[in-house]
Amino acid sequence: MTRILNLLKAYKIVEQEEPNAQLIVMGTGNYEREARKLAKELKLKDAYFPGHISEGRI
Repeated sequence: MTRILNLLKAYKIVEQEEPNAQLIVMGTGNYEREARKLAKELKLKDAYFPGHISEGRI
């Protein structure tokens, strides 16, 4: 299992404890599709996947 998938599972717990929490996953990669699918399955409300963001925009 990848770290990003573990992060999404952990964020589900955070989201339940902190309703105003947000997770922004920047970048793209081999597990992007799987991560988006898992976020949908977990019904994460405030998990965002903006894709690649240049260093100057961070």
